[in-house]
Amino acid sequence: MKRCSCCKELKFETEFYKNKGKKDGLANDCKKCHKQYKQGTNIFRVWAQQTLNNHKRRGYIINVNINDIQLLAFNTKICKYCGIELNYNVGSKGKTQFNSPSLDRINNENELNKNNVQIICYNCNATKRSRTHNDFVKYCNMISDKF
Repeated sequence: MKRCSCCKELKFETEFYKNKGKKDGLANDCKKCHKQYKQGTNIFRVWAQQTLNNHKRRGYIINVNINDIQLLAFNTKICKYCGIELNYNVGSKGKTQFNSPSLDRINNENELNKNNVQIICYNCNATKRSRTHNDFVKYCNMISDKF
C-alpha cells in the first residue's frame, strides 16, 4: 500500500505507475491523479500543491491547507494589481512566465495562513518583494506620479 501525494488516499501499489528514479520504484501520484494532471482537469490543485511544496522547502511555516489554496486559485483569475489574466497551466518545461500565478504573503510574515495570502502574477510579486500590501500600493503610486 502507498499514499498518493496528490489525493492523499492509501492505494494498492498497482494503482501507481513505475518510476525507477524513486526509492520505492513507484511514482508519487496514483494513475488517476496523474491522468487528471495530464488532462489539465485539476490544474488549480496541481498548482496549489507545487506552491505549498516550494514554500515548505524554503522554510515557511504552512498553516493553510491545499484545499484553501486550491479554492483561492480557482477564484483568482486575474492579478489584483495589474489586471493581467493568470495562466495556471505549467509553462514550457516548467518555466515561470510573466503571467504565472504566484502566492503572495500580504504582510510578509514567515507563515502562510488563510488570511495572509493572495494570488498575484509573478511580475507583480517580484516587484512587490518584501513590501506589505500598503507599502506596495504607495510604491506604485509614487512611480506613476513621476510620469
